Amino acid sequence: MTDIAKARFLADQRSQILALDDALAKAEGPAISAAFDDVARTRGLKQIARDAHIPVAKLLQALADPCRPDCVVLRDVVQALADMHPDLRSQRRDPG
Repeated sequence: MTDIAKARFLADQRSQILALDDALAKAEGPAISAAFDDVARTRGLKQIARDAHIPVAKLLQALADPCRPDCVVLRDVVQALADMHPDLRSQRRDPG
């Protein structure tokens, strides 16, 4: 998918949250890192951190190793973002 196509696909917050949740469900480090990178290019890493109520440094640390991202922190980020959209709660996967 081209950068332009990704930007169109991830244009709204709902699509971004679902893409991040889907990547976390796959539990593959590179896929998770790529999804956060794609969303960050569209939304901005600072905005993601602000919306999730965490410091940017913590988000950067969670994404520091693309092969082994900190899925606990990233799951919390996705949960915080999804909490902003009550309609997503019924669609999200159970992490357990």
